[in-house]
Amino acid sequence: MLYLRDFGMLIDCPDDCGLASHAGLRLYGPLHGRFGVGITPPQKGDDPNGDLEDQYALMAAFGPVGDKGATFLNRRDPAMPFLGAIRNPHTQKLYLLVPFNNAKLSETELRKEIGKLVCCIAFISPAMTQWENRLRGRRFTAADTYHRQLGSGDGSSIQEDLTFATDGTFQRRISGHTSISSGGLTLGSVRDDREAGRWDIVESEGVAILRLDGAQSGRQECSLGLSGQGVLIAGRQFVQTA
Repeated sequence: MLYLRDFGMLIDCPDDCGLASHAGLRLYGPLHGRFGVGITPPQKGDDPNGDLEDQYALMAAFGPVGDKGATFLNRRDPAMPFLGAIRNPHTQKLYLLVPFNNAKLSETELRKEIGKLVCCIAFISPAMTQWENRLRGRRFTAADTYHRQLGSGDGSSIQEDLTFATDGTFQRRISGHTSISSGGLTLGSVRDDREAGRWDIVESEGVAILRLDGAQSGRQECSLGLSGQGVLIAGRQFVQTA
């Protein structure tokens, strides 16, 4: 996930894509750099006729690119075959999509490639921001204890700690103990599992989702909710411990 926080954008792109800056643009595209798209707020010279908003509204209605409010404007220019635009639905700000074409693709080929890149763009909603602020830089803990019967030494306890670092990485530790008594013998086992990965918040159908990309467990998408003094992560209650 790539973030353009100053534009309120996030780009859910393949691992072989990245961001760069050039001549006032934020450039996004494959790391090979042969083509991509620049994202920038409109400048004075970009709207000489004062009808950019009208052009955008018309083309977004007739020729949307993906489902995130992007379109191609079809402005002809010898140095730039076309411009696109996309609107942040949460701030209503319009941003221009400017192609870079080091591979000298034809306009048809470049439209196709830019269309793929634009479809990866989404926006940071207020709900996503609230959850990021709630989790970022903090540790949350969930704990469960089970006894076979009251006063018995048989049982188990398990604790899960999730630490959400400010750099977008997380640390998970699951620790616990299980003991079983039988025939005068007591058997026990200890668990101490650790995992690291990356975390982010995405939105699906208007609902904020916690996404964990763990080195061992792969990608998990967890529902989020509030419960008393704690938070619910995938339906399990956690309390803030650091």
